[in-house]
Amino acid sequence: GQLSDERIDILNRLGFVWDVHQWQWNQTYHELLLYKEKYNKTNVPMSYGGLGLWVFNQRAHYNSFRRGEEQSLMTPDRLEMLRNIGFEFDLGKKIRSAADERWQMRLAELKEYEEKWGTFNVKQSHDPTLYNWCGHQRRCYRAKLRGKNSTLNEEREDALKAIGFLDG
Repeated sequence: GQLSDERIDILNRLGFVWDVHQWQWNQTYHELLLYKEKYNKTNVPMSYGGLGLWVFNQRAHYNSFRRGEEQSLMTPDRLEMLRNIGFEFDLGKKIRSAADERWQMRLAELKEYEEKWGTFNVKQSHDPTLYNWCGHQRRCYRAKLRGKNSTLNEEREDALKAIGFLDG
């Protein structure tokens, strides 16, 4: 049967867990708070173990919640709790901005190289990373000229042309 109000009250005072799934979620959420306190971010890498997997899963649950899927484990309360600590649900923007930042850094290195050596023909022995980056930019440009798919967008192409790296 049913538990009496008195027994429910006793179990509550003892800290009985009525919803084990919510309790586990709350425990891991608090683990995330500690991680944020230590590293000043909520983007936990998968290599970090259980917490990294949990963070990955929260993004997946969020996406299913956003699509209106009934079986989603994301709830409005959980969503609010995660948003309140600055949880990033869409890393795409962050990844793109980090990639743009790295690209701009390489462009600055290329300008410095040209000022120092008087050429854009970077020698592998001088700077292997910049050498590879330049080769990649040239391959992407040639692919674009042939009408193939290329990661070289118009803004990047213009920047490379402006410093004289690309013909045109």
